[in-house]
Amino acid sequence: MSIYWLFNDTEIESNDEITISKISKKVSALTIESAKAQLMGAYTCVAKNAAGASNYTTYLHVNVLPFIAPFEFPSVPSAAGDSVQINCHVTRGDLPLRIEWYFDGRPLEPHMGVMTNNFGSRANLLMIPEVQPHNRGRYTCAVKNTAGSAEYAADLRVNVFPYITPFDFEGPVSSGDTVQLACLVTKGDPPLMIKWFYNGEPLTPHLGAVTGMFGQKTSILSINSVKPINRGRYTCLASNQAGTASYSADLHVNVRPQILAFDFGEDSVNAGDFSTVQCAVIKGDSPVAISWYLNHTEVEKIPGITVIKSGARSQVLNIENVQAGHSGPYTCVATNAAGSTNHTALLTVNGEPPLRLSITLADVILCICFHIYYFFCSSPVLPQIMPFSFGDENVFAGDSTVVTCAVVKGDSPISISWLFNGTEVFKKEGVNVFKAGARASSLSIDSVRAEHSGGYTCVARNAAGNDNATAYLQVNVMPLIKPFEFEGPASAGDPVQLSCHVTKGDPPFTIEWFFDGEPIPPHLGVLTGMFGHRSNILSISQVRPVNRGRYTCSVSNPAGRAIYAADLLVNVVPQLSPFSFSEDSVNAGDMAAIQCTVVKGDSPIHIVWLFNGSDISSGDGVTVMNAGTRLSSLSIESVKAENSGEYTCLARNAAGASNHSAYLHVNVIPHISHFEFEGPASDGETVGLTCHVTKGDLPLTIAWYFDSKPIVPHLGISTSQVGHRVNVLSIPSVRSTNGGRYTCVATNSAGSAAYAADLHVNVVPYITPFEFDGPASAGDTVQISCNVPKGDKPLQIFWLFRGEILNQKLGISTFPIGDRANFLSISFVTEKHAGNYTCQASNPAGTVEHSSELKVNVPPEILQFTFGDKSVGAGYFVTVPCVVLGGDRPVHVHWFFEGHPVNHRGDMSAEPLGDSGAILKIPSVEASQAGEYTCRARNRAGVAELSAQLHVTVRPRLLPFSFGERPLNPDQVVTVPCGVTEGDRPILLGWAFNGEPILPHMGVNVISLGERSSILSIGAVAATHAGNYSCTATNEAGSDKFTATLVVKVLPLILPLTFGKEFTNSDDLVMVSCVVQKGDTPLTIEWLFRAEPIDQFSNADFLIAHPGDRISTLTITSVRERNAGEYMCKATNPAGSTNSTALLKIIGKTFRQLLDVLPFSFPLY
Repeated sequence: MSIYWLFNDTEIESNDEITISKISKKVSALTIESAKAQLMGAYTCVAKNAAGASNYTTYLHVNVLPFIAPFEFPSVPSAAGDSVQINCHVTRGDLPLRIEWYFDGRPLEPHMGVMTNNFGSRANLLMIPEVQPHNRGRYTCAVKNTAGSAEYAADLRVNVFPYITPFDFEGPVSSGDTVQLACLVTKGDPPLMIKWFYNGEPLTPHLGAVTGMFGQKTSILSINSVKPINRGRYTCLASNQAGTASYSADLHVNVRPQILAFDFGEDSVNAGDFSTVQCAVIKGDSPVAISWYLNHTEVEKIPGITVIKSGARSQVLNIENVQAGHSGPYTCVATNAAGSTNHTALLTVNGEPPLRLSITLADVILCICFHIYYFFCSSPVLPQIMPFSFGDENVFAGDSTVVTCAVVKGDSPISISWLFNGTEVFKKEGVNVFKAGARASSLSIDSVRAEHSGGYTCVARNAAGNDNATAYLQVNVMPLIKPFEFEGPASAGDPVQLSCHVTKGDPPFTIEWFFDGEPIPPHLGVLTGMFGHRSNILSISQVRPVNRGRYTCSVSNPAGRAIYAADLLVNVVPQLSPFSFSEDSVNAGDMAAIQCTVVKGDSPIHIVWLFNGSDISSGDGVTVMNAGTRLSSLSIESVKAENSGEYTCLARNAAGASNHSAYLHVNVIPHISHFEFEGPASDGETVGLTCHVTKGDLPLTIAWYFDSKPIVPHLGISTSQVGHRVNVLSIPSVRSTNGGRYTCVATNSAGSAAYAADLHVNVVPYITPFEFDGPASAGDTVQISCNVPKGDKPLQIFWLFRGEILNQKLGISTFPIGDRANFLSISFVTEKHAGNYTCQASNPAGTVEHSSELKVNVPPEILQFTFGDKSVGAGYFVTVPCVVLGGDRPVHVHWFFEGHPVNHRGDMSAEPLGDSGAILKIPSVEASQAGEYTCRARNRAGVAELSAQLHVTVRPRLLPFSFGERPLNPDQVVTVPCGVTEGDRPILLGWAFNGEPILPHMGVNVISLGERSSILSIGAVAATHAGNYSCTATNEAGSDKFTATLVVKVLPLILPLTFGKEFTNSDDLVMVSCVVQKGDTPLTIEWLFRAEPIDQFSNADFLIAHPGDRISTLTITSVRERNAGEYMCKATNPAGSTNSTALLKIIGKTFRQLLDVLPFSFPLY
């Protein structure tokens, strides 16, 4: 038998991706270690032998992971306000696809200004119409399908505008103070350029301001000694590639007042004359307070002096009638928030004033002086004006100035008026006139302008005539630039020109040009040149995009500086970012997409697409979408052959047009028209097929295969090519060997296409041999398939078990798989399932069958066992059998105690019970043997276990106790504890004295301390307490007893002594016994006569004998009168001594004859 494999009807062998292994003669395995999309298709196993061939086909569907075509943002960092887009195009991967975008690992949020749109099912376009600094970061396209996920990321670089931390001066400063500002740029891409400006102009040296960098992001501006000219706005300008940011702070300088110098004239003033002087504050912060002093005394306190306010910044001091007391220094003090200044003028007065009368012609004046009458006549006096001036230096535009015209002489009344260049001043704008008394007038100009330059004449008139004086005001005039501008947006290559003409201002002039606030660098191609003294021409012969910006003309003279600027707009032709289709060529049905990005160029921009030179728009499978004004995308959801060609993006604006093209090449694979055989064929019939390739790139190769193998001549099959797209197969005479699949394969450069038709020849069923994998174990799941790869339909396939139709009660399931297979399954195998299983297949052509035997391995089954319902007492003999009822032989049975083999212990054993069990033996049960006993039976089918718990009842065990090593003294207190150290509960404790229960009258107390402890206590020990005390503990398992002896020290107890008769005769024999009835041993017994010890060795009258440990006898064999007296028996032991006495009375011989013998008896013990 030979077995081989087909992939999409083409025979295959082992290669780098597929491994084919021969397991046995009838088994071949195909293994794919790593499934790939290109391995998806039909896999057919073909088995052949001398009788014929059989095959089975299954389809491998590979879930293809998404593959994202690489994308990226423009290589040049984007500026704020630019528009960008990227397209996530999934070129491979199973549908449906889920496409999502993430920014720095987080989902996009609405406030970010980012838009996403799907283009078909395989593309998603991300657009940012106006890039902002917060858009800088990593954008990740995440794609998921049923096979898995893929990601691709691109980093967007954004040039971040500088951000300047707000700053300010601490407050108004005074002249001479030191100030400092720090311009800190906390945000913005490096490199940074930081510059300072004063009132919108670059800093100049005369300001005394010094700047310096502190690191790369901080610039310090410092003014060591502030002057009034430093007052104004200071601006920090920070710029980088992204743009420019600025922040300003105003410096307020408190300017002390400046007083225009004044005096009373060069000559002395005569007494009686009129005199005046003006104090004018021409510079200094408002408000200004002005006060006058004469010799340090306020003038308001001096008679004849008046002070008149002639404006907010000037006062006039008048003395109508000068007296000698008015002589002295006059000081004007001007004060404001910045400080104070003063100026002093000296007034000198000549003598007493003469009497002066003024009369007109024909008038007669009568003067009476102390009865002296005389006439005095004089001529009228013309006005005389004291000279005045605007100061020695020119006045700058914007300053204030004041002059006072004082008429020091002349007849009253006097009228004063002012002329400017011969014209009355009230017609001159900005000039104010104030009356400063009857003989003075002040003229002031709060803010001097260029037109105020000229001669100011004071005219004084009275009846006698008039006088005048003139002072010239010279104003330094700042330059004035005539407005200019470029004629309009310029295109690249155009010439442009600007003229900076100074129409007003005092020469000499310094005229300079700046580009975007900086001196014009040479590489811009800008030329400048003077034209006369008041004009400077800027010209650019050929404009380029780099020339776009602001051009500023700066003109300065001694009076100040003026600037004027114009913006040059350059029309920039659109510049496109290159693009291409992701692959050189795509297959029909794939998706293709490109995007056109205008990275540079003036707005508005119009973008159109061309296909092979012709305009295209959305429709017919092509989608065009504009995202903003600079982005346009073109996508084709499903590419077709007619989509091959050149795609051009054309961008136009006012400056011109540019384009970029990409070529799309579509590979069209062949398409075969449907064909089939007309029906089952019989031997000898003629059949044929036509393979027509209706679509596909030429050239084409068309080939036929029979059962996935090239057609060989002995099959009797012929093929012929008809034109470029048709091939005909014919079988003139069909044989049974011609039954099978005929496949037409058409191949071109784009790929291959195949179409197949099956030729059925009436065939008897053929069952693919099958067999069970091997013996099954009880509880396993067993499955087997009966495949009939050959044989005409209709087919009937059914199963037999042991030659009989399957019984449903056996738990065996069968079900068909298609028309040619039937599946048998046993979900839970048991011993009863062992036997032959037969698959029988039949059709009108015949019946065949195939059988396979199922062998079942049965695991052991153990008969339930137990140690009984009750606990086993310690010391008992225990046996438990473990019997294996069922299961395959041989079987091995072992006993375990708490998981450890029993045979490893010496206090128990396990003996076999034939070949189907083992018996556990415990000769003498101990408490340590209580626990879980497991019987384990093992055979080749498996293992069975059964466990039982052995509970052992333990007898009580008492802790030994004693009353001590020495006897106790009477009245001593004694306690002893009885404690149970082990034993099962419940436990009963009891006490006994000399084997008898302890009774209440004994004076012995028993105190229980729980179930396992008891105390015996005697408050006062007596002799009666001496003896054996036993504590007994009892439970279900048995009892334990412990006995201790209480020894009490007992004094000897002597029975009363007696000589038997009251009187004893002389010569009689007398004997007295001393019996110690009680008392501890050893005992010492001694006799005393008349309180003296009796020594029988020195006194022959007495005989002492000791017949026992507790008895002593005293014998007098022949009583004499000298023996009469008191006799004492003294008994001594460790407890002490006791005694007993008896009196021996003796009667002489005479009296004895008169007495009878006294009765006697033995003492009772």
